[in-house]
Amino acid sequence: MKKYFLIAIIALIALMLYNMFTEENIHDLEGDFKEVAYSRNENNTGPVVRVYAFTVADTLWSTMREHTGLLPHTKYGTTEAYYFLDKEKAPTSIKLKEPKITSELQSYCIAKAVKDGMGNISLERYPYSQKVK
Repeated sequence: MKKYFLIAIIALIALMLYNMFTEENIHDLEGDFKEVAYSRNENNTGPVVRVYAFTVADTLWSTMREHTGLLPHTKYGTTEAYYFLDKEKAPTSIKLKEPKITSELQSYCIAKAVKDGMGNISLERYPYSQKVK
């Protein structure tokens, strides 16, 4: 009986390791996502707000939505991600309060994704209603 128990434990550990190393992560997505700015409030007793800015290689909307889904979030908090095509026209810092991106760089933002505390994702294309020049 101990022999079967030991085999079951080893199989369970092997399955856990397999799942851990084959789980999809943010680095597996195509699109060459690079984080260029990040900000988080330091309020650990209330909602945690995270704001990111990323550069991407192409306007792959479904991949951006998937990318946002893999970002960390906290219950009752929000995670916002802003996407840019050109690193030179992307922010190097981002604020927690509006306007989160300087007005000079807003026209280069191709997408804004928001993930709420329940994990619901909304993706807005060209959130500042101006296409990239």
